[in-house]
Amino acid sequence: DRTLLNCKGTNKYHCKPCPPAQEVILRAFSTCSPPTASAFQYCKKLLHSCWNGDNFSQKMEDVEARMLSHLGCEEGKHTIVFHVSGTDAEYLPLVYGIAVGRSKGLTGGVTNVVTGAGEVGSKTHVA
Repeated sequence: DRTLLNCKGTNKYHCKPCPPAQEVILRAFSTCSPPTASAFQYCKKLLHSCWNGDNFSQKMEDVEARMLSHLGCEEGKHTIVFHVSGTDAEYLPLVYGIAVGRSKGLTGGVTNVVTGAGEVGSKTHVA
């Protein structure tokens, strides 16, 4: 629902999916962070290249490799997982815990403890 726009052209967080005016000072957060002008242009270019037949999965692998390089991490030993929201990010460690437990023959449940509950997505409680 954060991608649906109302009659004012904003999402439910009152954010437009385009770069703001240059003179605007932003106090952004992950749910509603308008893109910078350069990020917006890059994404438009990426979208058009995918529409023209480029492989999106390969493009994301390229982004991951660049991020790993910037972070000083060795490719192949580390993985970056991209999430569209904090709530979705809460599911990854949960699913990982379940997968590791099953691979070890464990049949018990997994307890997910959320710290800083006021700082996470509104649907985190279902994770």
